Amino acid sequence: MITDKKTDEDKFNETLKRMLETRPKPHKEKDGDKSRRPTVSDQNL
Repeated sequence: MITDKKTDEDKFNETLKRMLETRPKPHKEKDGDKSRRPTVSDQNL
């Protein structure tokens, strides 16, 4: 049970990472803005 639950969490985390990576990032055009203001996706990583 514990091992299965851990695997499910790992799968969920991997899916979340893929969603964040594939999602277009509005701050990508401004690198200075990114270093100054961390976005929600940056805080999750």
